[in-house]
Amino acid sequence: MTRRTHILTVLVGVLVLAATWVAAMAGDISAIEERLFRTVNDLPDWIEYPGWPVMQLGSLAAVPILAVGWLVISREWRLPARLMLAGGTVWVATKVIKTIVDRGRPGEFLADINLRPAWNGLGFPSGHTAVAFAIAVILGAALGRRWRIAIWSVAVVAGLLRIYTAAHFPLDVLGGWGFGAAVGALVELGWSGFSRHSASGPTQTAETG
Repeated sequence: MTRRTHILTVLVGVLVLAATWVAAMAGDISAIEERLFRTVNDLPDWIEYPGWPVMQLGSLAAVPILAVGWLVISREWRLPARLMLAGGTVWVATKVIKTIVDRGRPGEFLADINLRPAWNGLGFPSGHTAVAFAIAVILGAALGRRWRIAIWSVAVVAGLLRIYTAAHFPLDVLGGWGFGAAVGALVELGWSGFSRHSASGPTQTAETG
């Protein structure tokens, strides 16, 4: 992925996070959001068990597991370091944002929904979705096009499964997508800038007098 792509990803991600943040702060669940939620939440029950491991791509535990796995296989530490930085930052930051927005989960607002299982805590943004997208950006920068499409597709599915299990509303997931992608792209931009600066070395200047 190019530097321009990462910059665009940051801009789009921030805009998505900002727009969903404002909507989530309104407090009410719109008819459109409820309809979207129920459409996904009402999908067949058999999806739950095969979908559960996919959803865990966005768990905090997935970050060190993927980092260590990459390190063992490739013996290269830079990508694992970026994974840890992006994943850890996103996980902590979403906790902070949740307390600011203070939006509950679907079970607090809606009746007759499928809880898989019963969730508690705050909803916006989806931490699992944000972590999954941060991981997708970091891995996508190192993988070929086919693998990049695959990892991004898994991240999208992980977010949808958060709606399916009634852990989050669609706005929570959209906010997580934007935030995770933006942080992942920022880490890639910062790392590439630091690497170029380190490679060039200190500028030598001649002293006269």
